[in-house]
Amino acid sequence: MKIIAHRNETPGCPENSVASLEYSAQPGIYAVECDVRRTGDGQYVIYHDDTLERLTGDRRAVSAVTLEEMRGALADVDRAVITLDELTAAYRKRTPILLHVKEYHPWSDLIERFERAPVEFIFGVESLEMLEAVKRFTPKDHILAFMPARTMYPDFIAGGAGIIRLWEDWLHEITPDMVHKAGADQVWIMCNTPERGMDGTPESLDRFLTIHVDGALVSDVAMAAQWMKQHGIL
Repeated sequence: MKIIAHRNETPGCPENSVASLEYSAQPGIYAVECDVRRTGDGQYVIYHDDTLERLTGDRRAVSAVTLEEMRGALADVDRAVITLDELTAAYRKRTPILLHVKEYHPWSDLIERFERAPVEFIFGVESLEMLEAVKRFTPKDHILAFMPARTMYPDFIAGGAGIIRLWEDWLHEITPDMVHKAGADQVWIMCNTPERGMDGTPESLDRFLTIHVDGALVSDVAMAAQWMKQHGIL
């Protein structure tokens, strides 16, 4: 089972930073995950939320501010943001980046950046329109469906996504075997428990092995590394 490091943040390694990604790209980690979205002035930033509120208290949407305004608001709370171009220029690890594309529309300049990036990307798409755009130059085993709804996996499989992401708390309704039988090459699970959120737990990873999960997204890289050692993956 593949282990994917999800939006990790540790002391000195803020979330969605090059430092975080390179820290997370430890031996045994299959891919490291980050997020990209578009600012109001058409820049592409590595940032998770759709607003600035969680990190800064500013309720403005990322899509409504300029890159300069966003950087100013984050700097006021000792935070920073990098652009997609800065990420691809600075990232030095060979571990692929699972790029969660937080845009539904396939902006032409964004797609051009994807095509010329010197980094190995696995594209995580949320819309069939974005899926259609990236599959023109990306093999299906590098396209993951971050489905907005749990019932959409047949549409994303038919559209050409090779990997389907399920949430851990969806597993009481949808099983990996159901999704495999519908035609998915791989099924990855986003860890999500009431006790530890998306950090993941050894118990969850043990369960995933028994139900034919192909990959697990976890935020606690140290826990995942220990689990891999115990299971002889490292």
